[in-house]
Amino acid sequence: MLFASHCGMFLRDHLREVGERCRQFFFFESEENLEALAFLVGLTHDFGKYTTYFQDRLLGKKDWGKLSDHGFLSALYTAFAVERSAESFRMGEMEKFLPLVAFFVVFHHHLDLRSLGYVGERLEEGGESWVVIEKQITNLREHAEDISGELEALGLPPLSSFFEDLEPLRMRLRKAKYHFENHLTEERQAQIAILVLSLFSALVDADKKSAGKIEMIERRVLPASLVETYKEQHLGNQKNSGPIDVLREEIFVQVVTRVPSIDLRRHHLFTLTAPTGSGKTLTSFAFALKLRERIEKEWGYSPRIIYALPFISIIDQNFAILSQVLAQIEDFQENHSAYLLGHHHLSELRYEEGGEEKEIDMALSLIESWESEVIVTTFVQLFHSVVGFKNRLLRKYHNLARSIIILDEVQNVPGEYWSLLRRVFLLLARYLGCFIILVTATKPFIFEEGEAIELLPEGKRYFRTFSRVVLRPRLAKPQ
Repeated sequence: MLFASHCGMFLRDHLREVGERCRQFFFFESEENLEALAFLVGLTHDFGKYTTYFQDRLLGKKDWGKLSDHGFLSALYTAFAVERSAESFRMGEMEKFLPLVAFFVVFHHHLDLRSLGYVGERLEEGGESWVVIEKQITNLREHAEDISGELEALGLPPLSSFFEDLEPLRMRLRKAKYHFENHLTEERQAQIAILVLSLFSALVDADKKSAGKIEMIERRVLPASLVETYKEQHLGNQKNSGPIDVLREEIFVQVVTRVPSIDLRRHHLFTLTAPTGSGKTLTSFAFALKLRERIEKEWGYSPRIIYALPFISIIDQNFAILSQVLAQIEDFQENHSAYLLGHHHLSELRYEEGGEEKEIDMALSLIESWESEVIVTTFVQLFHSVVGFKNRLLRKYHNLARSIIILDEVQNVPGEYWSLLRRVFLLLARYLGCFIILVTATKPFIFEEGEAIELLPEGKRYFRTFSRVVLRPRLAKPQ
């Protein structure tokens, strides 16, 4: 018997492709190589499609209702497979939670994330969900020989062992859930939460790209001197035309020359506090380009640059400036979207690469997963991705890993969110290797003393020069 994952796609081929892509997409800062975990999650995420209930629905023969669903059954087999390989991950205390992490991720890969309590209810014996599982297991037994051959070819544990271990597995998952909720420190829970989000995002994006037959977009080179070249060509006559222009250039040089002195392992959080009109857009982007170049040389990967702003009006303005800077690259026009992408609720649904405009479904997939070197977006889009639960918004989360995130005009974030953002930024820096730059003229107290490096430490003196408005109160009544 042959098994399909989607119309025109064999299940075993889909599982193998998603496993490879999931391993490629996933990142989590750890001494151990967790890419093997990501591969295994991708390789097993659609195991439940081996039931004839699902195959009948896919082929249009009959919809068996909940018996045709595959998420819960797939999650159980994934947890079983991860448990069988858990010793190879050697993560100390976290190791015992990896089967639960894998179960949670696969359970939701077609859903929005829900609470661990909701998932725990599905593991209760005698519940409606478990009755469905028992019927699906009976169905798998009827075709065990065909399924076992495919699992063996994929290097996965045999069906017979899964059947025998199903009830003990259910109990171990419930025990791990209880231990997570009642015995772990808040920091350890946060660490596992970031692992879940990164793994979930990698799986969702890999799965959707495989199902949609979306080809990978080639990464592009961004010369570190783009901003300097742009300034020389477009602003050359203005650089020394007056005292304000001289100070803008002085600020620019002070900031970008900080890059070589940064300790890449310890320094991930930065602030740039400079007056309005001092050229913070180009300065912060130049800093990001030079930081990216240094990371490429020393660590061997190319960080994406994510430029987030509070308002669509200034997004359009800054997007236009960055377009002009990047337009100096020879193949920019024919690969516009691979270099620069604008993403907010009013942005145009277009993706141009290879000299052609992608079809609408492919364009949507590439835009929602932020397949570009530079992404200009809103605070809302960014924050809903780093603290959200929506499947669609979390799809891009894995591309946040090891990125350089610029938050311009960050003082516009309401004060009640500062504590949350500080916590999230610290976690992104620690576990996803993100470099975060807060750009503002009126620095909010998001980070505590010593947590972030100010890129313009003597910036106060520039505010006096850039103070170009004089208020003359006239309170006396007119004669």
